[in-house]
Amino acid sequence: MESSGEYAKRVLRKYEFKTKKSLGQNFLVDDGAIDRIISYVPEGSAVLEIGPGIGLLTRRLVERAGRVTAVEIDGKLCEILNEELGSEVLKVIDADIMVTDIDAILPEKSIAVANIPYYITTPIILKILTSSDMIEGALLTIQKEAADKVAAAPGERGYGILSLISSIYSEPEILFNISREAFIPQPKVESSVVRFNKKKPELPVGERDLIRVIKTSFGKRRKTIVNSLSGLYAGDKDRLKKLLEEEGIDPMARPETLGIHEFETITGIIKAADKLGRP
Repeated sequence: MESSGEYAKRVLRKYEFKTKKSLGQNFLVDDGAIDRIISYVPEGSAVLEIGPGIGLLTRRLVERAGRVTAVEIDGKLCEILNEELGSEVLKVIDADIMVTDIDAILPEKSIAVANIPYYITTPIILKILTSSDMIEGALLTIQKEAADKVAAAPGERGYGILSLISSIYSEPEILFNISREAFIPQPKVESSVVRFNKKKPELPVGERDLIRVIKTSFGKRRKTIVNSLSGLYAGDKDRLKKLLEEEGIDPMARPETLGIHEFETITGIIKAADKLGRP
């Protein structure tokens, strides 16, 4: 098999393809990094590849996996994938993953594999973790800064919505980092490969209610928790402050210092006041 660098040069030249910055097209061409990613994909498994590009990971996945469903937003790349890598194992779908019903396109439980464009990292992670029963895990190459946010604990730099959602729906693990030199064209940032082992949330409150409280809290990040959430609470701010104090939560704390259990408690307080509607 030709090296990833050779494959990329040949395909880009053959099809006169120019990468689109607007779609965040940075192709991983380092064979060592690709080998490490592939090693975490169980042999014979079903894979959902998001944004396969010219097929640098795809050509290795079709050898290792039992089935690969590749969703690509760029129609020209879909043509390239089918011509270069077409096989019974591979199904290429010309679509935007953000508006695609994942459960409708997957015939069986699958692992999501992707080199995610930096500009859409958080929305894709949230979609993979929260909107599909057919995805049982994910292996994602993302911006290192985003990976640090995924793994951040309360009070640490970057801790926020992505950290909380990731911990609710999965057990995330940063596997290794990838230098910017491993991509063409070369991005301005380093990347990390993160494995998300999905789990079924066991929550004392409704998922939608909890997510809304979390998003509302971090939407006003510089405010204290009592000020951020007073609009969701049916009573007055002083009453909310008292209830938080009774539960051992500092009403003057900022959201980035609170863990998942505190947010569950806060959700219960607000829900009890019957002001929390559906998102």
